[in-house]
Amino acid sequence: MIDGVYLAAEQVTEYKRSNDNDRRRRALIVVTDGEDRASYYKEAQLFQNLREEDVQIFVIGFVNELDSDRGFIRKSPKDKAMALLNRIAGETGGRVFYPQSISELPQVAAEIVRDLRTQYVISYDPTNKAHDGTYRALKIPCRCCAHDCSGVTSWSSKRLSPLYLGGSEPDDKHRIKAGSLFDC
Repeated sequence: MIDGVYLAAEQVTEYKRSNDNDRRRRALIVVTDGEDRASYYKEAQLFQNLREEDVQIFVIGFVNELDSDRGFIRKSPKDKAMALLNRIAGETGGRVFYPQSISELPQVAAEIVRDLRTQYVISYDPTNKAHDGTYRALKIPCRCCAHDCSGVTSWSSKRLSPLYLGGSEPDDKHRIKAGSLFDC
């Protein structure tokens, strides 16, 4: 699974580089059970790559068939898969869905489309102007409430593209992913 996400993110980025005039946002939709089976790339390499690539990942995880029995020290395969899928979606500004059956896929697809269509572009002007490749944590508070808006949580100082943030429901105050001066 890690290899598939890693290589797909690279393909999306390579496609974007070849079309300079195309400014559309690119997203991946990954359908998986979340288990990684002997990938060449390691988890750390995947997340390093995802920080550098500008791709939003939506994950549809069919994890119900995975073993949920955990050991005294180890996580269950289901817990490990869900943790990985949540992290992939969370670090790229996407979302993860855990449908109980295939009949829920039309609703999931509608939510993904809504997320992609209700995004906002914000700019980030760091006080540290060094383009040294370090990652800076971003906190985007909502003016209307005490919650932080979700979305991309880190920014590379090498990254030149804008942040794309959005909410799945225009009236859902705690899921709107907007800028620091945005009223949600």
